[in-house]
Amino acid sequence: RGRPAPARRSGLATGCGSAPTSSSAWAGSTCAVAAERVDPWEDFPLIVGQAGADRFVRPLGSTPSARLVAWWAEGRDVPPGFRWAPGTHAAESVPATEQYIDVDQTNRSVIVGDRLVLKWVTTPLVGPHPAPERLRRLVDARFEAMPEVWFGVEWRTGEGDWVPVVTAV
Repeated sequence: RGRPAPARRSGLATGCGSAPTSSSAWAGSTCAVAAERVDPWEDFPLIVGQAGADRFVRPLGSTPSARLVAWWAEGRDVPPGFRWAPGTHAAESVPATEQYIDVDQTNRSVIVGDRLVLKWVTTPLVGPHPAPERLRRLVDARFEAMPEVWFGVEWRTGEGDWVPVVTAV
């Protein structure tokens, strides 16, 4: 009669129960959480950051290009505000190696797994931007006088325009 009923256990918690305190033999309940809720986007390897009034894409962590290729190859969804841009290459895993190309003046280019090049946009992200629609039309028409497009990632501006942030060729 003086002890509360044992705390119910859930799939997310273990060690639930009552613990004695100095003021009462069983005054409170404690519970240690065994699992954490995980943000499904926490390992997405890029963000859009702001510098002054401009927005820029920013790769995150080590080997962000290889991680983005793996994300695509696994068929994972991108976070809200991003979308996959179409390509003609079937999804495939590649070795998680990166080699930077220092001569590209318009993008930050990275060779991933000696199979493809990721071109990270380095200019401010403003829209409307003509590249996504042009590239989409070339891909849809199966235009072959250009490197094969594996995929792209686009970001939606506050005005609702889709702008490219990464293109894989």
